Amino acid sequence: MQPRAPGSSSLTNQASLRSAEPAAQCTGGTAQPCTASATVTTTAAEVPAGVNPSPSLQQWSVVLLTLLTAVIGAWRMRSRGQRIG
Repeated sequence: MQPRAPGSSSLTNQASLRSAEPAAQCTGGTAQPCTASATVTTTAAEVPAGVNPSPSLQQWSVVLLTLLTAVIGAWRMRSRGQRIG
């Protein structure tokens, strides 16, 4: 089963502004408070076929920490004269 990206989504943002200057006018000559709104619609792209997940940095750090722990443990056992294996 091929993973699918989510459909489109939209975000509407509305803002209003009131100036401390009583004679100030909004763009277009309207009275205060000035209001504006914007709507943004996004559409996610399709996931290409044949995409394989790759290990994240967190997974690689766990692998490296495990190897480091094993190397330090072997080195300490060897310095104490204990047999490994």
